[in-house]
Amino acid sequence: EGAVYCGGSARLVEKLFGVSEDELLYVGDHIFTDNNAVKASMRWRTALVVQELDQEIRASRSERHRVAAIDARLREKDVLQTRLNGLWCALERFDHEKRGLDEDGARAARDEVRELEARVARLDEELAPELKRVGKAFNKHWGYITRAGHDDKSHMARQIEKYADVYCAKVTNLYRYTPYHYFRAQPVTLAHDMSHDY
Repeated sequence: EGAVYCGGSARLVEKLFGVSEDELLYVGDHIFTDNNAVKASMRWRTALVVQELDQEIRASRSERHRVAAIDARLREKDVLQTRLNGLWCALERFDHEKRGLDEDGARAARDEVRELEARVARLDEELAPELKRVGKAFNKHWGYITRAGHDDKSHMARQIEKYADVYCAKVTNLYRYTPYHYFRAQPVTLAHDMSHDY
């Protein structure tokens, strides 16, 4: 007790602690040599230390109002795009099958399409610099390490999820938990679980 175990056998560690595979939490800072290797060979649970995470969390919090504004613009764009899609389908039916619209209706639909396309283009022009600015809050060259664009996880984030049971910015983040704490992942929300307005 109170000593450091160095070298030797992982199975001996399990024997010394009187635990087996998934009762141990291995903490490392390299996703492949620490977490992947231990998870694959020993079946131990793994914690990954991602030092950049503190900075990313601060950057994300500092940009939350800008992100909310971006989300509002994207929702507005979705509404416009949905209307556009309906008009394009109606015009397609009219142009190829001469049904659904008359000549006046088709002319009005084409005018509305031009207006909506211009509004979508303006929104895209407004969104582009805002999206870039949000990413630069963390790193001016490559943006966030856990996000790809505005709505997706980065390759790094997907690797973290795949190889680490939990992750944190520093080992001291674990101090408030006892050795008996069982870390449980949050439920995953799938696309079909989300509420849709249509």
